[in-house]
Amino acid sequence: MTFKPDRLTPRTLHRVSAITRTANAPWWAQDVEDFLLVGAPNLVLARTGSVLLIVDDDDVIVAVAAHQRHVKFNAELLQAFLVLPEHRGKGRAVEALGCTLKSIHASAGVEFIMWLVHEENIYMQKASQKAGGQQAGSVDDMGFLAYAEP
Repeated sequence: MTFKPDRLTPRTLHRVSAITRTANAPWWAQDVEDFLLVGAPNLVLARTGSVLLIVDDDDVIVAVAAHQRHVKFNAELLQAFLVLPEHRGKGRAVEALGCTLKSIHASAGVEFIMWLVHEENIYMQKASQKAGGQQAGSVDDMGFLAYAEP
């Protein structure tokens, strides 16, 4: 199975409805889901950021990512990345994150991509490392680790 990015546009915002919430998710996961359902479409409409739907060969959404230009660096900030609940535990996160990072590099032309992962999210930490991300710094006061991928 291969993945490809499908950039969300004002005409395809309805596809965000495919994002399903995780039952009994910790607060940091709920924040990601809330952002992707509400904030990310606003990025697209205001043209201040981009949203990628990572789809499989059958055009089924496996993951969703939102990103925008970092205000201080020649970098892109991956604001949210989510593998939809029905696709978790199937070994798809690394490939979906890799597809996301490759697409961002190709479209944004930046030196690196930055993102945060909560210290309790060990699956995303592992996926981040396997996709080429390197931990940049220690845990902040909210429990997040910074990652960067050149």
